[in-house]
Parts: sequence; C-alpha cells; structure tokens
Amino acid sequence: MLKTSSCKRSWRRLELLLLLTGLAGATACTSHNKITPETCIEPTRAVTQAADDATSSTPPDAREELFGTYAELTRQEISFTSRGARLRAIITAPKGDASFERPAALILHDHGPRSADGFIDREFGVKYPQDVPIYRQLARALASRGFVVMTFDKRTCVSGASAYCNAPRENLASQQDQLTAALLDDARAALVKLEGEPRTDRDKILLVGHGQGAQLAAAIARDTATVRGVVALAPSASSLDHVITSQLARTQQTIEAKIAAAPDTALTDRLTEELAKLKATSAEQTRAFSALRADANYSEEIANVPPATWRALFALHENAMAFYRASDRGPLLVLTNELDAVLPPDNARALAETLPRKEGREDRLEVIPDTTHNLIDLGGDHATGMTIHPDIATHIIEFSASIMSP
Repeated sequence: MLKTSSCKRSWRRLELLLLLTGLAGATACTSHNKITPETCIEPTRAVTQAADDATSSTPPDAREELFGTYAELTRQEISFTSRGARLRAIITAPKGDASFERPAALILHDHGPRSADGFIDREFGVKYPQDVPIYRQLARALASRGFVVMTFDKRTCVSGASAYCNAPRENLASQQDQLTAALLDDARAALVKLEGEPRTDRDKILLVGHGQGAQLAAAIARDTATVRGVVALAPSASSLDHVITSQLARTQQTIEAKIAAAPDTALTDRLTEELAKLKATSAEQTRAFSALRADANYSEEIANVPPATWRALFALHENAMAFYRASDRGPLLVLTNELDAVLPPDNARALAETLPRKEGREDRLEVIPDTTHNLIDLGGDHATGMTIHPDIATHIIEFSASIMSP
C-alpha cells in the first residue's frame, strides 16, 4: 500500500501514468494542459436526451444458423486474479441454457482508467450530454447475436481515477514500473477466465481490442491457439510518441486559427499565452522523445514517466504492427473511425498500407462514418441517448460469420 508520507507524490505518479495511458480521454485539448474546450475543434452534431443504458441497434442477420437474434440477455458479475490483483469482470450473454456453447468475445480496453462498462463522458475536450457506456453497449450488441462477451475493469481503473473506478490503488501502484507487462498479463488472465466459462466455445473465441487494447490483442493472438480472429477498433499505425506530438501540433494549429479569426480580443490574449506554453511543451517533448529513441541509455523522465515505461509502450506498438504485417497470422478486422480526433489524420491510410494481402485469409479494413475515437456515433438519431455506431457490431458479426461458420 502507499505510505502516508509519500502518498501525494506517489498518487501524482499514478495520475501521470493514467494520463500517459489515457490519451483517448486526456489529449492536448483537455484541462490537463489548461486549454479550454472552446479552443478545440470537434466535429459534433446535435444530441438530445440521455439514456441510462442505450444499446446499439441489432445488426442484420449474418448466417442465422450460427448467429441468431436474442432479445433477452443476462449480465453476470465475476472476477479473476492477475499479478495478485482481483479484477472485476462482467459476462454478457444470451439468456438460456448455460451449458450451450457459444462464440465468445473478450473486449480489451483503450488507454486510461476504463471500467468494464467503459463509460466515456468527453472526447478531445468536448463534454457529452451524458456518460456513454461504450463497452457495455458493444457487449450487448454482440450478445444479442449469440456471443458470450467478457469485459473487465482495467488495472488502471483504481479509486480516484474515475467516477466508475473503485479498485484499490495498490493494483496500479504495485505495477507502475512494469505497467505494460501487467496489462498484458491481465488480458491473458481474462482470456483464460473466458475460456473456462461453460458457455464458451473454445474454437470460436474473438479478441476485440479498442485502441491500446488492439495492441494487447495482437500480442496475445500471436501465442494463443484458441483465438480464432482479432478485431482492432481504432488502432494506431503510429507509435505513442508520434501520436502525442501529432496531437500537440494539431492543437497548436487550432489555437493559431482561433487567434487569426479573432484578433485583439481578451480571448486572443489568453490563447496567445496558452500557445506559447504549448510550443514550449511541444519542443521539449520532441527533443526528449528523439533523445530516448536515439540513446539506449537515456535516463531522463519524460512527463515524469520513466524511460523504461515509454520503451515498453513503444515495444507494444511495434509488436502490434509486426502482427498486422505478418503473413502467418490469423484473420483480422480493422475498424477505423471517420471522426477520430485522437490519432493522426493519415491513420487509416497507413493501416491500409500495412496489411498484407494473402489468398484465402479473411482480412478487412472498414472506416466507420460519423464516429469518434471512442466509437460514439455523432451522426445518428440520439432521441434515446448517445450510442456506439451500429455498424461496428454489424462488421464484427459479419467478420465472425466468415471465419467461424462450418
């Protein structure tokens, strides 16, 4: 446990690690850099009343004999242990015979302190009208077509990190110097737990990774025989340092455009001050990342995060890209999002150029329209609340049918 005398400093380190692994929710346009939402550009559309548990539309039929339609679902809270930590998990499945084996999917989280339900309240500095449980919605959409779906509280989902997190801080504090390895072990332990579920068909297991979770899924799929296919949601073709510097550059361009559009105002003075700070931060981080890449003995912390942590995160991304390029891997579905403001603008093109073509292997890359990095549909009818884009589940079901049907 954290000692009282060093509690504030230790918790600050944890906060920095959460920020480091939370780019999807804490980018250059968030309050962490004291740049207000009004200085950011987000392609939002009108949204209306909230819903406590909105679920995406049921996808159309895809080989009905394997993936039926189920109106009644069950939600069971369980737990599993990884590296001494007990992590809460949720199994969502069709209601019915618990001994009947079904296709199974493990959802692996994006960066940040994500709960099993994956509640999101903002993106790129823009606050949503209500919190959106993106992983719960995805789990329900897949379960409604016959999947047994497992989600779990990420190790970074500790007390104080999010309104939806209450796990002991020790879960993160004990692994902060080897966080990437711990996240991999957590994902492997979750897969073992899912494999052991009586309803799981071990020959039909899908890994569904979102953002950083796509990198974890790639690492696991390489050495796990039970994984039938991998779905990568909003994966990054760029390393974490490039993502960060790209975000800083885009934020700088946005602020400069705001200044040019409204010269000689009180807002301009504040934006000019913020721009100067941002340029200094960008220059320092660019220098530090370059030095880290060039010198294996580089020992300075970057944003108060040890070089070893950065190197492990870089390696995780490099391994994922190697998996995408591999000729001997299993089937892969890549879904990128049209309104992704977290990843570089050329991300979809870069991923398309990475995927090799292999005769007889089911690989797909689709761009989901009107959808943010966190899977939220900004172009649909929000009368019943905000939801993930229904095409996400549709593509996953169709991909699963193509690789799992007899």
